[in-house]
Amino acid sequence: MPFSPGATAIRRSTLADANAQRAPGIFREIMFWLIQRLQCSALPANEIVRLIDSTTLDLNLHHYAWANFRSTKAGVKIHTVYDPPPAFLLSLP
Repeated sequence: MPFSPGATAIRRSTLADANAQRAPGIFREIMFWLIQRLQCSALPANEIVRLIDSTTLDLNLHHYAWANFRSTKAGVKIHTVYDPPPAFLLSLP
């Protein structure tokens, strides 16, 4: 979905590549900025904070052939969503 007229959608891989090149300090600064906003907010934290994480667990293709991830490796992707109360979702290939 474009963010402004004439803009095209940004691919996730493009964002991941760009983030890999950024200095870690920028993320620290953003975290501190968010913490300050949370502390100044009248809303309780459990009504503001929502976390989403996606992690790939690498597995041995020889032992876990059912988890074919790439031609030379196996893996599963775990998506974790914290939206009080916590909810967890496991998706297999």
